[in-house]
Amino acid sequence: IDAMCAYATLDREMMQAMKDAGYYLLRVGIETAASSCAAGVNLGAKHNIKKLQQVLRDAKDIGLKMYGTFTFGAPGSTFASDQETLALMEELINKELLWRYQTSICTPQPGTPYYKWAQEKGYLRSENAREFDGGNFVVVEYPQYPQEQIGQNYTESQSFYDIALRNRFRHKSYESVERWKEHCGSDIKNGKV
Repeated sequence: IDAMCAYATLDREMMQAMKDAGYYLLRVGIETAASSCAAGVNLGAKHNIKKLQQVLRDAKDIGLKMYGTFTFGAPGSTFASDQETLALMEELINKELLWRYQTSICTPQPGTPYYKWAQEKGYLRSENAREFDGGNFVVVEYPQYPQEQIGQNYTESQSFYDIALRNRFRHKSYESVERWKEHCGSDIKNGKV
């Protein structure tokens, strides 16, 4: 079983109970490393990097896999703040605290308050509905954060997929070898395999 959760509500006891109940993966919305960007997307008290890191360490210790989501180009973000997010991603992936992750380009969907705000401020750079997909096109630009730079940071975030995949493959290979050893049991010790 997997579930989407707010990491701010998790603690070691709750995650252990979830693992015992059959959960193997929790998806958490990390979104950004920067407080200014967190305020821009109304994360409030849900944004706490120290708490996030503790939750991820606890999850790893008890064998619960974690999946994190990140966004680039949100209101309040800058090139530098999204670089902070990239640094956080790299740290969490290199420490194997995230099993998987996804990234998106913060995209104001028509009819939402974000869209109306971006339209009123003159931040929309496209009206083409096909470009509002959150993964292939940047449709906003802020005075302090050009469209091209948002795209650059998003593209850089994709480079971590190779590291994360290599980490997962290494663990899966180890788990396969351990299962094989269990299956063969005493034959390995007796040199029969």
